[in-house]
Amino acid sequence: MYLLEPEFRNEPLLLIPPQLCLTVHSFCLEHLETETWTSYYTISEITNYVCYVLLPMVLVLGMLGQLLNFVTLVRQIRLSLETYLLALCLESILLIICTVILCLPHYIGYYRYLVLTQYYTLVCREAVWFAFVWTLVGVGLQQCVQSFKHAPFYICIISSFAISSALPLVWQYSLTSEEIETDHVMTNRSNYSVTLIQNIQPVDNNTLSVVYFWYSSSISIFVPTFLTGILCTALTILMFKRGNISQSYNTSCRSSATVIFHRSRVEERAKTKLVIQLLILMVLMMFPLGVLNFLCHSLIGILEENTMVTVFSNIATVLFHMYLVLIQQLYFCYHKQYRTTLISMWDCCC
Repeated sequence: MYLLEPEFRNEPLLLIPPQLCLTVHSFCLEHLETETWTSYYTISEITNYVCYVLLPMVLVLGMLGQLLNFVTLVRQIRLSLETYLLALCLESILLIICTVILCLPHYIGYYRYLVLTQYYTLVCREAVWFAFVWTLVGVGLQQCVQSFKHAPFYICIISSFAISSALPLVWQYSLTSEEIETDHVMTNRSNYSVTLIQNIQPVDNNTLSVVYFWYSSSISIFVPTFLTGILCTALTILMFKRGNISQSYNTSCRSSATVIFHRSRVEERAKTKLVIQLLILMVLMMFPLGVLNFLCHSLIGILEENTMVTVFSNIATVLFHMYLVLIQQLYFCYHKQYRTTLISMWDCCC
């Protein structure tokens, strides 16, 4: 296994952009070759290996859960809230696919065509991540104001904004070829060419890179975190206020209209709980990887000099994608229409 080999023991699973070279190849990992390796494994190496084993299982479970979400949301009645959830589902699937492409060299080794695919996957993943965060913020905002009339239009705006925000990565990284010497006795060539993804505009010596760094950090970490705190507070207040209103109606009158009104309020309160938990878990499970990315940008070279950063990166990567697994469970627990549709689909299949 590549992660157990000496030169790959302390390599992060999901390569973080601050590295000057993003390709999983010994040419990019020269800083690891000078370390003294022992016959036993340290705590950090064991942690990296556990993350190495867990990540494929998490990605498979996440993909299965999101495919199930997609089929269920498409079959049920299409309300505006479900439009947002369907957009989140598609963005989650794209995030998982991008992660698979970026992490695959750790499991199968170096392939030139895979490196070419990773170059464009970097931009795609960044755009999908921006869209995912702001779609979820939009769900919280719309749940606060109870207005879902323009959900498709809002999602189109988010998609355009996310793609345009991620495009500068095309100019920040480039595909380069390096000649590597080889002593292989079966070949006549003394060297061979390796395709690498390298950072041609480091943050510490380029003004445009600095501006883009703070811009991307703001729209993916700082502003969404601030808005999440405000939205969770507002949704919590509205949830208890609506609960008190429905309770007063229920105690004052026992008519059928009151019962229907009470049931709708209960369902609305459950959806509010769903949105609150989606927002809170996004900050707790997905943002640590973004914060680590921010720190590595701010402190250039920290990833190469400190193996604990790699450990935290791998743990944050697994935690990040665990969120995509938990989404399906949250939908089933708090979304009555989703639960009813899923159970009816199961009954039809059985």
